[in-house]
Amino acid sequence: MVRSSRRFMAVIIMFIILTSVWIIIYLPPYEKLTYSKSRILGYREIEKESYGFEGYRGGEDIPLFDSSDVSKSIRNDHDDFFRLKINVANLKPMGVYRPAAYDTSYTAYETNALKVMFLRTKESYAQYYMVSFANGEQMPVLVNDRVVKIPHSGEVILPIGRIRMDSNLKKVSNENLTDEKYINASTGFAASHEMRKFHDIRTMSAAGLMIAAFIGVIIWMVSVQMRRR
Repeated sequence: MVRSSRRFMAVIIMFIILTSVWIIIYLPPYEKLTYSKSRILGYREIEKESYGFEGYRGGEDIPLFDSSDVSKSIRNDHDDFFRLKINVANLKPMGVYRPAAYDTSYTAYETNALKVMFLRTKESYAQYYMVSFANGEQMPVLVNDRVVKIPHSGEVILPIGRIRMDSNLKKVSNENLTDEKYINASTGFAASHEMRKFHDIRTMSAAGLMIAAFIGVIIWMVSVQMRRR
């Protein structure tokens, strides 16, 4: 009876440890610190490379579009990078998430925020937001809100983005989307060296904390057993 109660206590303690490690390591949005310390890209650097820079912070030479001044649709040129300044009152979360590091198929989309909270322990997930422009037009924008701080009020400048096409978004969104265009302001940074390093550090930190905690529990249980002898 005493032995079984000890085992039960050990299971409870280990569960508490695992839950605590998850809360400490994975729940807070530490990615925001990674983003704030990441390099700021300029247009010349973008032009030298062949891969995308969506999601990075942009310098002064990256075109800045103010959504309150946009009187016509943003250019539909897939190779042009820009930043978008918008009042958060005109930025509505759509509740549709997807892995941010790469373009994904329809099956990779997720609409359950609770499930996404657990999926984010493995990889970055970004959310689609609906942007409303001054001329009344709307367009989805993919933003990793675990990386970019979106305030409750005022204006925010989103990371570098560009126009992409996503025909699958219509299948999972409750919005009445007029076309397949969206602004991708997430995937490049999610696949960056900064984010890969962050994921490695987070994984090692979680493993280190769990090992240290388990060793502590074992030492505690052994010491209790020795006292009772």
